[in-house]
Amino acid sequence: MKELKRIGLAALLLGLAAPAAAEVAVNDPWVRAAPPTAKMLAGYAVLANDGEAERHVVGAASPAFEKIELHRTVEEDGVARMIQQERLTVPAGGELALEPGSYHLMLMRPHEPVEEGESITLTLEFANGETREVSFPVRRQGGGHSHGGQHHQH
Repeated sequence: MKELKRIGLAALLLGLAAPAAAEVAVNDPWVRAAPPTAKMLAGYAVLANDGEAERHVVGAASPAFEKIELHRTVEEDGVARMIQQERLTVPAGGELALEPGSYHLMLMRPHEPVEEGESITLTLEFANGETREVSFPVRRQGGGHSHGGQHHQH
């Protein structure tokens, strides 16, 4: 009987230790196509958190780029500018849209020209130490998938 309790406890603890990053789905990831000489590109997606706690993306990396930063575009006095973010918060049971004119991934200094139709592998880094590898297709803005007119609140 004691052995059965130990097995049950071990199974429960293993279930609790499941990676929390799996709670965040990365929907419609894409990188905006740019001229071959572009030194910066932007990555977008909708991050959906089905967990009961907010989740934080604290970084991203890719072997295709020298550096990736988390950014938000804001408008001040009629001028849009980008502000680097320490983290992107995905609310519990909610979504965070990474989209043009808002939150996005700033992909800096590609090692080779990036062409429309390619896919770029990015690794998202979460505050709890988990990572998530995602393929981001390169396409023009407005091409590819549609959100069917849905708007995502921040």
